[in-house]
Amino acid sequence: MQRKSGAPYFIDKMPNNFLHTGLILLALPNARVIDVRRHPLGCCFSVFKQHFARGQSFSYSFRT
Repeated sequence: MQRKSGAPYFIDKMPNNFLHTGLILLALPNARVIDVRRHPLGCCFSVFKQHFARGQSFSYSFRT
């Protein structure tokens, strides 16, 4: 069991998870996927200030 708490919901907000939505729904058929939209500047700043363990190197640069 991955979760340590008895909370009824788990929220995963990793930026690249949208790429795996189909696989997530196949693996967890009762999962609910909620698409929440924010202002683009809020998204950019929150991703830029967050230190990710790996796989999100695009978030540490303002280059396009």
